[in-house]
Amino acid sequence: MKPEIRVILLLAALLVITPIFHLKTVIDAALVPRFLCLSIVLITGVFLFFKKIAQTKINTLRWFDTCFLLWYFVAAVSLLWAFNIAEGIFAVQRIFIAFVVYLTLRFLLSEYGEKALRIIFICNVVLTLIILGNIFWEMSKSPTIFRLAYKEFTDIKGFSAQRNLLCSFLFLTLIFNTLFTRQLKQQTWRIACFGLIALQIFILLLFQTRAVYVALAISGLFFVIGLQRITSFFNTKKIIGFAAVTAVLIGLVWARFYFYDDDFGVYLKNFDVREYLTSSSANQRFNIWEKTTLLIQEKPLTGVGAGNWEIFFPKNGLAELFSKDKDIFFQRPHNDFLWVFSETGLLGFLAYIGMFLTAFFVGFKSLKKADADTRLNIWILLSGLLGYIIIANFSFPLERIEHQIWLMLLFAVLFFSDCNGLPRFLNINNQ
Repeated sequence: MKPEIRVILLLAALLVITPIFHLKTVIDAALVPRFLCLSIVLITGVFLFFKKIAQTKINTLRWFDTCFLLWYFVAAVSLLWAFNIAEGIFAVQRIFIAFVVYLTLRFLLSEYGEKALRIIFICNVVLTLIILGNIFWEMSKSPTIFRLAYKEFTDIKGFSAQRNLLCSFLFLTLIFNTLFTRQLKQQTWRIACFGLIALQIFILLLFQTRAVYVALAISGLFFVIGLQRITSFFNTKKIIGFAAVTAVLIGLVWARFYFYDDDFGVYLKNFDVREYLTSSSANQRFNIWEKTTLLIQEKPLTGVGAGNWEIFFPKNGLAELFSKDKDIFFQRPHNDFLWVFSETGLLGFLAYIGMFLTAFFVGFKSLKKADADTRLNIWILLSGLLGYIIIANFSFPLERIEHQIWLMLLFAVLFFSDCNGLPRFLNINNQ
């Protein structure tokens, strides 16, 4: 089998099949099934590239790799005092398999360069189309689809366990679709990709996930600042045009609220910070974070053990967190950084945030030596990483297999860009 075919098969299985694989016969249709699917894909990848891997020498160990391995080591050691060993082992295995994904992607990029990168971008587009197709299929069942009423879309999950996870994963694919669009020279393909990006943003705004709203706003502003500094993109004409388009959109939204009387007004409430701070959802998160902080204060150095947050969390009381029907249970604190700190202690927390700090350090350092085109590519990746961090402060992408695959992909492409830059595809049709 030709190496190019092997790369296509492995990346297609990793980036297209795994993120949508699910089994309805288990409680969480996405988590464990995707973990097993990813394990099989990676084992198969070892067999496909065994000779090539055996001949590959690791010339450098990045600080990122050191932080990653340290986090894994601390999490593994924490099993010694974990109460529930089974949950702890599964949590440690997720860290290990994420590191293997990162190594696999780094290997493919270093060995096959532009070919692997092109396949990655195409897989990302294909996956985005599959997810959007599934979303519109679910939306088509709503009798009020053309009214875009809020209540009809609250239960849409796509291939994810819930709507919030669906939106956060769509945000991650948006990063690479943006990056992919820049690599295309043919205008037709670029317009098509811009249309796909616009559709993604529309869905993200429609589906009411506040964490993704904040991530889009802050990472988008971060990107625009970098775009202007690197390329001087905005001038008076473009600013006037942008203002005109914005005014038209605001007018259309106002007309929508004026002429239709349904539950669409809930969208405005989601942009009202005061409204959210007094909501039950906000109070619930604040209480969870406060009680997680108590766990950290009790065992700041060792933590409660990997995978054991949900075991020790109830000890600090749950009365104010339950709904009237007492049908809520908690498996994670909706903040990955507090989660890691509470389970693996100070050293595990420092190692985990060290991964992100190292990535930003490498990115900013490479901006000084790269050409304008590569600098903008790196800035897109850094903007996306910033958005991921914002989402991780309000949700739990750390638990989800597909989110971790794309986070590892972001790290791998960022470090590849630092060393090689991202080549511009001269003609996507002929590649």
